Amino acid sequence: MIFLFFIALSLGRFIEYEINSTRDLIPRIYNSLFKIPNKGKTNWSYSFVPTIGPIIGSLLSTGLIWIII
Repeated sequence: MIFLFFIALSLGRFIEYEINSTRDLIPRIYNSLFKIPNKGKTNWSYSFVPTIGPIIGSLLSTGLIWIII
């Protein structure tokens, strides 16, 4: 947990760090549909990380568990 805190502390300001994909993806979609003044561009190049990353991680860990068991 402390590791995640330091990641957020060091990178959050620069890449809009989010772990929860719902808290990251929904505002990006909203900002794309309805332009919010003074918000800037939506960084879609990073949006796949909090969305696809947990899915890939869970599939890999499930596969590893099946191999071990």
